[in-house]
Amino acid sequence: MQLDDTAWAVFFSEKGHEQIKAFGREEDELRESFAKTINEAVADRPEDLVITMHICRGNFKSTWAAEGGYEAAAETIFAGLDLDGLFRV
Repeated sequence: MQLDDTAWAVFFSEKGHEQIKAFGREEDELRESFAKTINEAVADRPEDLVITMHICRGNFKSTWAAEGGYEAAAETIFAGLDLDGLFRV
C-alpha cells in the first residue's frame, strides 16, 4: 500500500519554514506529530502488508509546492517512520 503525503514538503523549503513559524508551531514538534500520526495509522497492519510513502512536491510541468532538500526532516522521515519504503518526486 502506498501513502501519498504532501504535508512533509513544508519542511523542505524556506517558504515552508516561514509558514510553520507564522502558525506559531515548532518544527520539531510538527515533525514528531506527523510521524506519530503515520505510525499510529499503520501500527496494526498485517505482517505481510508492505507500506510505502510518496512525498510529493508538485506535478511534472506544474508549479512546485516545495523545493529543497530533505535535511530538515531526514532523520524523522528515514528513521522515525514505520514504513517499508519511500518514493519522492
